[in-house]
Amino acid sequence: MIFLLCSAALAATPTLLPGAPLQAGQPGLVDLWIPGLSQGARIKASTPDGHVERPVQLPDGRVQVSVIPGDSSSLSLLLRVRSTAGREESTVIIPVVPATAGGLVLHPTQAPVPPGASQGVDLVLRSADGQDPPRGDHLLLTRSSLGTVKAPVHDDNGWTLHWKPPAHLDQPAYAIIAVADSATPGSRLGWAALPVMAMATIDATVDPGAHCTLTTSSLSADPVTVDANADPTGQITFQLPLHPAVARGDLSCQTDTRTFERAISLPAGRHPWLGWLPPPTVVPAGAQVPVQIAVVNDDGAPRTVGTAPTVLASAGSVTELELVGPGLAQGLWTAPQQPGTVRLVAKLLDQQVETTVQVSAALPALQVSAEPTELPQGERITKLSITGAEPTAVWTSGLRAGRLLVHQGVGAVSLDLAPDQAL
Repeated sequence: MIFLLCSAALAATPTLLPGAPLQAGQPGLVDLWIPGLSQGARIKASTPDGHVERPVQLPDGRVQVSVIPGDSSSLSLLLRVRSTAGREESTVIIPVVPATAGGLVLHPTQAPVPPGASQGVDLVLRSADGQDPPRGDHLLLTRSSLGTVKAPVHDDNGWTLHWKPPAHLDQPAYAIIAVADSATPGSRLGWAALPVMAMATIDATVDPGAHCTLTTSSLSADPVTVDANADPTGQITFQLPLHPAVARGDLSCQTDTRTFERAISLPAGRHPWLGWLPPPTVVPAGAQVPVQIAVVNDDGAPRTVGTAPTVLASAGSVTELELVGPGLAQGLWTAPQQPGTVRLVAKLLDQQVETTVQVSAALPALQVSAEPTELPQGERITKLSITGAEPTAVWTSGLRAGRLLVHQGVGAVSLDLAPDQAL
């Protein structure tokens, strides 16, 4: 993606940092670097092409602007800066891509998941573009980075997935639950990051005998408050349910002689989280297959700026992954020429998730015939024959098992389509 920068008056031209492309009508984040910008400068942003929030100046010098682009092919972002150097302005023109067509959205019926929950959570599947979700005769592929997902259930209201947490969880985490339509797994997909809480033990040193209150502090989770008393040596221990986005707690203590407060670090909210979107279970030798990873930041928000994960393959080659949408990183894996099981490992900082894909022999040359061979107007094909050297290598996609009969002969496969499945 190419970004165009047009400087009006700022002495230092803003630099647009790498990140996911902006999508029409979808929340996005513009990540800028303005060299020489003084801390405390007042920054305003506006656009005629959508909605824009107030810019945020980060301690490392970056400026981030949350936007929702309109339907045009670009977003013109006007920055006005007021600092000790005076007033300046600059316009940044950013391309906007159309919203992903056919995307799927999972809506958890409960979040976050409390510690020790055993019942699990239902997730309702909806279509992101307002169209109907996949029909009941489609096969859905599912995957979860944590816990297990039962087979999706379809009824008159659509699809429901049931996720069950692991039996034991040492630290709070985000479970990334992903789903894809098997007919178009690389393009019709969706995922949700479900926060799963865990009981945590927090130790601190304070004044001997102090009575203290610990309150978790995060914009992404409701606060939790617990009390405890320090022992005669000043050691104090708290037991509390911890949300995976909470990295800080506020400690307030009181003794007979004084009251004091301080912030303490908590064992959560320190790194992004990764989850594989469902890859195909079997691919032919030499095939090129998209590899897709869901990425959420430490606060559970989809990653839109910064580094994408890297993917290493035990066989074949993988291109460099890029953020192609909010929370979605994508690359291309070329399968090896030799059949076998291939291990794919995605890494980002200290996080790692893996999956395996089975590589089959390369697909043989196929011949396809249909019955009847001539169709009167209004008639439909009722039988489709696929002939190849290896019938076990012949695949069908998008047709639900049970709605068709498969006959395998020597070098041939015939599909007898049910009437409502006729082509």
